[in-house]
Amino acid sequence: MSYLSTRFQQAQVGNLIEKEAANNIEEQYETLAWHYNYSKNDAKAIEYSVKAGDKYASFSATVDAKKYYEIAINRINQQEPLSKKEKDFFVELCLKNGQYAHNDPSKELFEFMIIAIKYAEELKDKVKLCKLYYWLARMYLDKRETTKALELTKKCYKLAKNLKDPHMLGLANYIYGAYFFMIAKPKESSEYMFEAGKLLANTTDHQLARSAKSQYAVQNAMVEGDFNKSEKIFDEVIKMAREKKDESQVRVFIMLKGLLCYHFCRWEKLLDHLEKHDVIDNLQATVPKVYASSWKASALVGVGKIKEGTVASQSDT
Repeated sequence: MSYLSTRFQQAQVGNLIEKEAANNIEEQYETLAWHYNYSKNDAKAIEYSVKAGDKYASFSATVDAKKYYEIAINRINQQEPLSKKEKDFFVELCLKNGQYAHNDPSKELFEFMIIAIKYAEELKDKVKLCKLYYWLARMYLDKRETTKALELTKKCYKLAKNLKDPHMLGLANYIYGAYFFMIAKPKESSEYMFEAGKLLANTTDHQLARSAKSQYAVQNAMVEGDFNKSEKIFDEVIKMAREKKDESQVRVFIMLKGLLCYHFCRWEKLLDHLEKHDVIDNLQATVPKVYASSWKASALVGVGKIKEGTVASQSDT
């Protein structure tokens, strides 16, 4: 069977599924994306890949969301030339994908983001350009490429100041805070994260606002050595994330609070925290089980020494 014949058959299968599953089409997004991606129907391939990505993104299945978004991005990128509308859609998809792929970016995603920046410059869309600088900087930080990250961070910050947009300024301060964290400058990192938290609190980006507050708590603890202040911030952001039913972020904050207790040798609090939140069983998506287990082992040893009287309790300090 020829390649063209196979592509024609995949399109026919896709058409049939659309008709048969019209009343429950959401359950078929992935199947339709697969069939149309092996057909010549670019529009349907892109449509259902994006819908499948959105579906997984809606319940925080980031790996699958990223997979389908990148299939759509790659399919658009293969089309030449692109209209202004198509270029804008490409940029939108890259921004959407950046949320889920920045922690583990592929080589292709770096290439797509650079193309998206070119398109945003052509379209003179400064807000989207600022967001692209932000996400690409975060991707470079994930790869420990701090020089490239700093270059993009400066561009993001300069553009955000020109725009005078609280959300863009919040992003710019956040990425500067992340950069200084990466190069082990907690004082500068805490200052930028504090400012980011303030700016983002007045926008609709509540998730990043909570993240900025949690990062400020971590960095400020290293600078001021104030455990109680940072613990209070973590309790606050955990509560806020729970109210928003953002379980993924709740797990991250619980992990970070555990790390805070561990760092300050607050063994009683650490043990209570681990048992209260069932960290060892529920944090595996965020931190390897061996680390949570080692925290608990340290906590048990520490609590044992406190009971023996060989180590003073710090619960009330």
